[in-house]
Amino acid sequence: MQVYEGMPAVRSVLPSIFGTELGAVIGRRIDELSEYLEVDDPSFLRVIILEPIDALTTLHDVLGFSLVERNCDVIESHEEWFELTLVLRDDGAGVIVYIPKSLTVDPGLLSYCHTQMELLSP
Repeated sequence: MQVYEGMPAVRSVLPSIFGTELGAVIGRRIDELSEYLEVDDPSFLRVIILEPIDALTTLHDVLGFSLVERNCDVIESHEEWFELTLVLRDDGAGVIVYIPKSLTVDPGLLSYCHTQMELLSP
């Protein structure tokens, strides 16, 4: 699991994932969030990139709450990744979690993603 606090830290990971779907997705998200003045504040944005071996309980520890006890605000399904956005404060601050679509991913994480896709689909 990789955790990045604040926009500068998120930008720093882009060179290492350039040319991948994850790099393109995070790059687009950075462009969208760059409109906000608060993005350089490390408490405004946290990005978590899970590895296929990461457990749901590990994610709960990093988030500081149980993911399955709340709905995400936005979920997007990409070819190789789920992208979960959770807004945690009224000013829009939050966390974006990237979960790989892999057979080795914790089944609880994949189940959560599929349930959220159903709940949030138009």
